[in-house]
Amino acid sequence: MDRGYVAEVQAVQPVYAGGRIINGVRLAEVGLDVAREKREMALRDVTVEIERLYWQHVALYEKLSTIKAYEGLLGRLDIQATKPCRLVLRRPTSCSRSVSSSPKRQ
Repeated sequence: MDRGYVAEVQAVQPVYAGGRIINGVRLAEVGLDVAREKREMALRDVTVEIERLYWQHVALYEKLSTIKAYEGLLGRLDIQATKPCRLVLRRPTSCSRSVSSSPKRQ
């Protein structure tokens, strides 16, 4: 074996190491996109809620104004309704008739 050659070649290629790195970068980019979308959705949700509350406030304010207007109207109607009663009370004959015509309770 004076003239024998021995050679050994070994090649090892990490098949998945490069794929893991590329996929990790892609997943990180997707994660950033998802985070941006979640932030934008939260911002839109807050905006929609603020707008809903604003219009609810406007509607309630208008209802309160309507109630105040009706209170004023009822106050005027109450004053006008008591005026005829005062006139009736000034005429004792009409009041005595209405009282005497009512049935007596036992």
